[in-house]
Amino acid sequence: MIDDEGNYRDSYPPIEEGQLSSGAMDALMGMKEMLERDPEGVPEDSGWYYYAQRFAEGMGRAYVGYSEAMDVMGDAAEGMRFRLFSMTDDRDIPVFYTDAAAVNARISPEKKALAIDLLNMITGREVMTAASKDPDHPRYLLWTRYSVYDELASGDPIFGRLKEIVSVPEVYVFRIKPDGYTYLKEAKKNVGFLPDLLVR
Repeated sequence: MIDDEGNYRDSYPPIEEGQLSSGAMDALMGMKEMLERDPEGVPEDSGWYYYAQRFAEGMGRAYVGYSEAMDVMGDAAEGMRFRLFSMTDDRDIPVFYTDAAAVNARISPEKKALAIDLLNMITGREVMTAASKDPDHPRYLLWTRYSVYDELASGDPIFGRLKEIVSVPEVYVFRIKPDGYTYLKEAKKNVGFLPDLLVR
């Protein structure tokens, strides 16, 4: 829908079969065709970050996937360069997903203050930094607090490069309606699941 309209909106109607952009679907199917296949032609996928591991082993020219997949790449991640991209032909609209923390509007008054304290703690710089800071297996998550990257970059320059990605003005967070799980379930049924990709 972003491809059809050429701009970003705050919400989109349900994804229904036959109503998606043919250009976007062609692009998705083209990426799917680039999956590594076994001798019988079946796409190989042995679980989370399978293609990230294969890329770290020297397969492919590029990797398309989540930033946290670098957790399994070891030293190969140190030389990676990152690029934002979108499926639009005429506008570059990079879209991120995000995990959000919120307080239920119907919470009782006596619990509201405690809920807000908890929310502030788990979204604070200290907790976010600790969640990524692991000498053996750093978590390359895309935080919304720039101060997290600044602190982590002193020990790992990859975090400095990730900050460059999340701080560009053109980045949008893809938002769906409150019935988001139903939306995604329908999208998966009508579009299919596209795993992370190793571009040959």
